[in-house]
Amino acid sequence: MFDDLAKKTGAVEDIFSGTESEAKPSILKPVQPSSNPAGDPSMDRKKEGGKKLMVFVGLLFGMIVIFGGVFLVLKKINNSLTKNSQETQIPLEETNVENSTEETGAVDDFLTPTETELTSVVETGPIDTDQDGLTDEEEAQLGTSSDNIDTDSDGLFDREEVKVYETDPANPDTDGDSFSDGDEVKNGYNPSGSGKLYEIK
Repeated sequence: MFDDLAKKTGAVEDIFSGTESEAKPSILKPVQPSSNPAGDPSMDRKKEGGKKLMVFVGLLFGMIVIFGGVFLVLKKINNSLTKNSQETQIPLEETNVENSTEETGAVDDFLTPTETELTSVVETGPIDTDQDGLTDEEEAQLGTSSDNIDTDSDGLFDREEVKVYETDPANPDTDGDSFSDGDEVKNGYNPSGSGKLYEIK
């Protein structure tokens, strides 16, 4: 019957027509194209770049949040300290100075030093105006200036010349060898005579 029908219509009979409903094995199924064909490295770089950007943005956001929080905490502390200091200030009461001095004499007592205060100022010690280590009285005896730490400008303080090197603080070249006392000391020579400053015998 099918042969007659096929002859009349000229169609070829399909002998596998009943088997196509079965599932094809996975080997025979067409392969779906992947999102990264043949392991394209540019695609991998784009993915890595995207991940790095996300990490960077996350870190940046985290830092902004942390710094913002610290700023707000410090601002709150500052405000509370300012508020506390304003609350603890004692308001000054206006007083009539004339009336208070007449009643107590406090201002006159404050302005007029007592004899004990005057003697304690005098007994504080010798005066050294130029702070060179020699008192003004010693400088007057030596003939040096109490306003200049190096009267003869030779590079040595007046006290060094008198109490260390035993040179003349009013003469820049004590031994007269045409070298200043300061230059001789700097170079290791004796400023008050010949030879080295420190000779080991």
